Amino acid sequence: MGDELFALCIEAGGLGFYSLGGSLYVVQGWDELRLTGKDTWYHLQEKHIGPDQVFICQCPYGRQRACVHARFLIVSHYTPLLLAQPDTPFAATKPVVLFQRETHQEPHVSRFSVGMGGTGGIKHHVFITYHGPDGGEGQWNCSCHAGDPCVHVTATRTHLQACLQMRAEHASPEAADGSANIDSTVSPTRPPQLPPLVSHLPIAIPPWALLPGEAPPHVTSLPPACPPHTIPLMPSASCGYHTPRKFYDPLMSSESIPCTVYMLTCAQTHQLEVQACPACPLQARHHVGPDAQDHGLFNFNNRILVSHDLLDEYTSAYTLSETPFTAWTQGVSHHYTTYGSSQPFMSDDTFRHVWFAFVSLQDDSCPGDCPLCGPSPADTIWDGVTLAFNQKHLLPSLTPPTLSPPESISRTETRHVSQQQCIPDKRVRSVLRHFIDLQGCMQASPATAHLSSSGVRMRVSTSSELDYPDFIDFPPITALFMQVGLTLSHVCVSASWALKCLPQMSAEESVLQVVNRRAQNDLLRSVTTPNETTRTLLVLVPCVYSLVEHYAMHDDPYPLAVIAVIKWLLGRGHQTLACLLEGGSSLSDVAWGNLDADLQETGCFYTQPPIRIRPSCPRLPHDTRPEPPEDRGGQCSKYYSTYKTQGLTGGIMCCWCTHSICYGFHCIPHGEGRNDIFSAILTCWPVAPKLVVYDFACALGPYCLTREPEFFADTLFAIDDFHARGHTKCSPASFLSTYASLDPHLAKINTSAAECGNSGLHSICKSVSYMSQSHAIVYTHVFISIWNCLKRQRLAISASME
Repeated sequence: MGDELFALCIEAGGLGFYSLGGSLYVVQGWDELRLTGKDTWYHLQEKHIGPDQVFICQCPYGRQRACVHARFLIVSHYTPLLLAQPDTPFAATKPVVLFQRETHQEPHVSRFSVGMGGTGGIKHHVFITYHGPDGGEGQWNCSCHAGDPCVHVTATRTHLQACLQMRAEHASPEAADGSANIDSTVSPTRPPQLPPLVSHLPIAIPPWALLPGEAPPHVTSLPPACPPHTIPLMPSASCGYHTPRKFYDPLMSSESIPCTVYMLTCAQTHQLEVQACPACPLQARHHVGPDAQDHGLFNFNNRILVSHDLLDEYTSAYTLSETPFTAWTQGVSHHYTTYGSSQPFMSDDTFRHVWFAFVSLQDDSCPGDCPLCGPSPADTIWDGVTLAFNQKHLLPSLTPPTLSPPESISRTETRHVSQQQCIPDKRVRSVLRHFIDLQGCMQASPATAHLSSSGVRMRVSTSSELDYPDFIDFPPITALFMQVGLTLSHVCVSASWALKCLPQMSAEESVLQVVNRRAQNDLLRSVTTPNETTRTLLVLVPCVYSLVEHYAMHDDPYPLAVIAVIKWLLGRGHQTLACLLEGGSSLSDVAWGNLDADLQETGCFYTQPPIRIRPSCPRLPHDTRPEPPEDRGGQCSKYYSTYKTQGLTGGIMCCWCTHSICYGFHCIPHGEGRNDIFSAILTCWPVAPKLVVYDFACALGPYCLTREPEFFADTLFAIDDFHARGHTKCSPASFLSTYASLDPHLAKINTSAAECGNSGLHSICKSVSYMSQSHAIVYTHVFISIWNCLKRQRLAISASME
């Protein structure tokens, strides 16, 4: 039993057994009396002397007889998985090898195997343990106890510095930010991967995550206070080592083996009824075991069974506050001691493997849609979260929607359209903004309120190299200036509407940011049939609404100058949109090639499955590349380099509704960019949302309209209140607050919905940064699923109270 349990602990990741290359291994200590792992490390040598196979292990048991480490290697079905090469000379091994890194807590612990002097035999190898940062300023300990300074510590420190220097020299531009670490050094071969699970039936989500009165989709029993002494075989019993699974055969004989059942306050030894698997090799000792779901237990490997409520307890803990695996397992160990458990709790590594295996079976049919917004929310909030794992764990299987596979549509006619601003001439825009800054019309005294065209000419010509006649190319602006002067003679503050109108007309943003296609239709109706109803439709164009609202308050008809401005904006919008549509925008709903791919591999999950493939635009340079980390000249002063990666991936992009329910996410391999939102909406949304709130919406709108103008023509791109302060060069047309002040529907939108969700996600950032890609994706997905369930609960309770 001891040998089998030792092998199972290695498979579960609870024990270390590493090949250093050649015939040398690093093994973790094992207590053969208590059948538990120890926090000690030894070297194991395998040697062929004539016809004999000799094992030399430095553990206490290996000095007297063949220890459990040697017996583990002797078993034939494990040796190939370790990729051992027993006949390779020791010269093939490196003098300093980093064989284990513990980065799930501070300070990091790094363990090295160092061989120096002699023939390189097992007696000339020692262990170096280092606690601290990668720079080498931490605490060094050597197993030879030779004092300070130790030649082994000096060699290891030199090796560490050489690894950091080599990584810095070969670092990619994305990682050249001082984030070098020792994770890229030589790492030994891991033993077998996580074994197939015995439990295989779907497991219901925790009862506390269900809606009031909602029944779980899968019936499961709550764990009894004390499971039966012998857990019997059931028809669902199976062996997962064979594909397809081998199930329980009532005609075959069965036996009972001891197992450990871990519960909330104690661990107990029970008997488990099993059958020898007829499809697996006899020496593998694989068994058909019960699923144990009827008893509220999760059967990990026929030796370790864990109650559902214990595993759900960790899910509850980490989704409420920052709870790393190590800290939580220590807390459970304290509970076991308090309640006098006869057996200690499992190690944090073993529990980590068990929990991830458990959630892989947990039911994921709980709807992620908001009950108020539906499957395709019209108002969406997008935000990137620095929830990232180390780039060394990045796998090629990661397929965000930003990729354009070979079968995607090629937009060969799509190109950048220049001069999309309301006023195409850059010089005129500059003069107009300067004039507004001087507030010449607002600061005029009643004695000088009657402005003539010569007065405007004088005021502008003194503040810029341009003369007033340059405005002649824009008769609407000229007429509007004259109208301001005439109005000032009546009410000195009545020109405040000009300060709302003119800055948006002179902005660097596209005219489609001011008047998208939906707003153009409203503008056309207001010009053709001006009345109270059509006037209220102009809330989508705040700068025009401020014009018409001023005259409506005084019961004055629209002056010709105002009508000319509306027609001019309408014409500019039509013209710009027509130029963008020349590149073609036909969309076909093509099924995504990776529709059935595993979430752990793709890193992409949205509540709606992909219905399109992102088209490619070969004429647009850097179409699918990360955003350039540089200022964009006279445009918005915010740019993406403010978000540092520190050697990690680019985090995740999340989509939220206005009620803080997450509609999905995808992992960003490198840096966040506009392509993440564009591709996610295009591939998963049947119709583009009416509102897209994003902290870089000022740049996202032109990006989307350049590539898919037909799809995004009716979408309003706006910056939320929280991020608006950093956009000093953006006009009010880019801010959601500008529209919310006029439209009650937009005023009700909680623009902090994404920040609320992000604050929750930030609690798992540290844990995720130390995980592999698959674990990081699953950990994030479970968190978001539970978050959505709890948000739906609160919405249901609020609805019942109304």
